[in-house]
Amino acid sequence: SYENGALRIENKLDFTDLSSLLYFCWQLKQDGELLASGQLELPSVPPHGTASLKLPLPSYSGSRVYLTVEMRQKEAKPLTPAGHLLGTEQFSLSSQAEEILLPKGNLPIAVSETERFIALSGGDFMYCFNKETGCFDQMTFGGQSLLERPMEYNLYRAPLDNDMYIKKAWQQHGIDRILPPYTYHTTFSQSEDGVAITCPLSLQSVLLANIAEVESVWTVSNSGAVTAELKVKIRETAPYLPRFGLRFFLNPEMKHCTYFGYGPQESYIDKHLGSVIDRHSAFVSEMHEDYIRPQENGSHFGTETVTLASPELALTACSETPFSFSASEYTREELETKAHNWELEKSGYTILSLDYKMSGVGSNS
Repeated sequence: SYENGALRIENKLDFTDLSSLLYFCWQLKQDGELLASGQLELPSVPPHGTASLKLPLPSYSGSRVYLTVEMRQKEAKPLTPAGHLLGTEQFSLSSQAEEILLPKGNLPIAVSETERFIALSGGDFMYCFNKETGCFDQMTFGGQSLLERPMEYNLYRAPLDNDMYIKKAWQQHGIDRILPPYTYHTTFSQSEDGVAITCPLSLQSVLLANIAEVESVWTVSNSGAVTAELKVKIRETAPYLPRFGLRFFLNPEMKHCTYFGYGPQESYIDKHLGSVIDRHSAFVSEMHEDYIRPQENGSHFGTETVTLASPELALTACSETPFSFSASEYTREELETKAHNWELEKSGYTILSLDYKMSGVGSNS
């Protein structure tokens, strides 16, 4: 543990002094940038004993400050070399929360409305909001298309092996077959900073109406930045949901992903302590976990910001409340319907799933 500027170590072994077994490596980072690092030899920590160690940390302040401590094996063992990583602990030393600052534009948004659509155009962008689905059908920026297909609400996932029982309840309620939302009266208002679209709607399946009632407000600033605020009430008789979020079918050239959250491997609400909070980068093709039986994979828990980019185009999503996301070349429908990994076919999109919550992976197979 870390208390008052010092590491406190407790030795729970019965016979071995920790100083003969391991040493520590530590890093202090802010927003993924290294501030300081070092290696620490342990003093004698006898069986069932404790020790307290001060770290030579530099002065720091602000948000996204994390101390990462690695425990490494001192001597080679029959199966592992010297320096083998035994475990990691991470501590947030932030003095404040990260503040989201959206860009502001100078030119007002031109708005036009038809029975079905609200079209918004600014200096560099053109968005088309579908009043029948409660989502954006088109988003272009700088003359480049972000969306290859309309975005959509996302409640289902390709069942994990551990979902083998709960998936029956999901399917009995039709959560795997969500219909386009039923929207009520959609309105918009314009201010000097942008346009706010209010769209109350109901999410329903082929088998169950009103799985969720949603009060959605989409605010588009003059710069083109979009803020989504969703107030959601889930039907009390519905089973717990696999996920709740939004799915984007992005330009396939947007294949490079950078994010601040748990990584680099996949991480879930009940499976993330083997990951570390940091700024990670990878190509979308590298973020797929290639399970022999295709299933939900590659989500990242505790994310604050994620960017998908091509050489000409980028989309960034961020939230003051950490969320989960995945970026994949495969649809969840493809992952669910194929029995073997070698049968998978790429979608032709970069699929970004932004999840307010993604359910854990559990242990129920």
